[in-house]
Amino acid sequence: MKWIIKILICTMLVCITRHIHSQSFYFNDIYNPNNTWAAGLSIIGIDTGYFGCAISSDSITTNYNTCTFVMSESGKILHWNNFGRWGAHYFAGDEGALAKNNNHFGLFTSVEDGTLETSYGIFFKFDQYGDSILTRTFFDETDTFLIGRTCTATNDGGFALLGNNYRDGLADLLLIKTDSNGNEQWRQQYGTDSSDWAKSVIQTADNGFALGTWTRLNAGVYQRVTADPLVFKTDSLGNLEWTLNLGGPVMDDQAVLCPTQDSCIMVATTIGDSMFSIEYAYAKVNLIKIDLQGNVILNKKYGASMVKNSISNLSILENGDIICCGYVKYSIYLNPAGWLFRFNSDGDSLWYREYWYYPEDPNNHGRNYLNDVSATNDNGFIAVGYAYASPSDYPEKMWVLKVDSAGCEIADCWVGIEEEETGRPGDKETGRGLEIW
Repeated sequence: MKWIIKILICTMLVCITRHIHSQSFYFNDIYNPNNTWAAGLSIIGIDTGYFGCAISSDSITTNYNTCTFVMSESGKILHWNNFGRWGAHYFAGDEGALAKNNNHFGLFTSVEDGTLETSYGIFFKFDQYGDSILTRTFFDETDTFLIGRTCTATNDGGFALLGNNYRDGLADLLLIKTDSNGNEQWRQQYGTDSSDWAKSVIQTADNGFALGTWTRLNAGVYQRVTADPLVFKTDSLGNLEWTLNLGGPVMDDQAVLCPTQDSCIMVATTIGDSMFSIEYAYAKVNLIKIDLQGNVILNKKYGASMVKNSISNLSILENGDIICCGYVKYSIYLNPAGWLFRFNSDGDSLWYREYWYYPEDPNNHGRNYLNDVSATNDNGFIAVGYAYASPSDYPEKMWVLKVDSAGCEIADCWVGIEEEETGRPGDKETGRGLEIW
C-alpha cells in the first residue's frame, strides 16, 4: 500500500511540474526604470525568463545609456543595468542587435563622444545578469565615424559584428570577425554607390555570412523614396560573393535575415507599391527565401498595402516556422500599432495580430512600436519595443508584450476563419483580406 501511495505522489509531482512548465504567461506592460525615458531594442527568451537591451538616459547628465535587463517569466524586472559616462551617448544597437553565445550575450553598438567629436563602435559581452564581462572598442581606419549596428554569434564561439563607416558622405558596410572575447580577427568593407545602412547579419550554412541592409539610393534630398532592401553574401573570411537587390520602384524597408533549416537565407522586408508621402509608402510584408548562390526560391507578399508598414526583426523557431515583428499605421488617421506575423517554413501565413499598449485614439496620439521578438519556454513569444501617448503620457517607455503560441494576449482567444479573412483579429467589418501573392 505504501508503495502505491509513493507512486501516486510522484505522479502528482510530475504532473504539477509539467503544468507549471507548460503554463503560458501573458502581459502587456510599459517600463521606465530610470524615470526618464526608455526604448527596448532587443529581447531573447532564456530558461528563467527574458534577457534584453534597451536605450535610456540618466536623470543627471541626460546622456544616453546602453541598458540591459533581466525579466522574470511574469514580466517583473529582476536586474537593470546602465552603461555610459559623462560627455557621451551610449546606444543599444539596432532592432534585434543582441546575440546569445552559449551562456553569454553580445552586443555591438556605438558611442557618440562629444568631447572627441567622434563616434566609434563598442562591443559588450554580458553575463546572465546583464553585467558587463568585457568591452572592446573599434575605430574606423580612415575616418572619424564608425557606427556599431548589430552582431551574431559564430560557430567557433566568436562573434561577427556589423556596422557602418562613411566615405564621401555615404554609408558603407563594415564586417568585423572576433573571437569569443571580442578580439578582432579580420575586417572587410562593402558598399554600393549609395548609402548602405547595416541592419542584419547571420552566419550561413557554408560558414560564410549574409548581411541585410537598407540601401537608400542617391537621389538628392528625396533619396529615401527609392530605398531598397539588399543582401550581401560573403565567404568565411568576408570576401564578397554576391549582392542581391530585392527592392521595387518606390521606397521599401530594410532586409532582416535568419538562416533556415534547409541551409538557405530567409529575408523579411516590406515592399512599397505607391507613396503616401515623400517619406512613407503604402507597403506589404514580403518574405523571400534565397539559396546560398543568390537564387530566389520563394517570394511571397501578404495582405493589403498599409501606411508606414515597417519590419523590425525575424527569427526561426525550432520547428522551422518564422516569427516576424514590426509596426504599422492602419490608416492616415490612426497612429502605429505593433504587429506579430507567424509563417511556416514554406512561407504560408499561420496568423497575424496587431497590438497596442495605448489604444487606437486619434485624439491621444498613442504610438506603439515593436522592435524585436523571441520564442519563449512556454512556446509563446516575447516582444519588446516602446510606446507613448502624446500629450497624456510622454516621453516613451519600454514596451514588453508576452503572448502565447497563437499570438493571444489572453488564454483561448479566437483564432478562426474570420481572422484569416480579415487579416486583423477581431475586426470583421473592415473586409481587409490577408491575401498572398
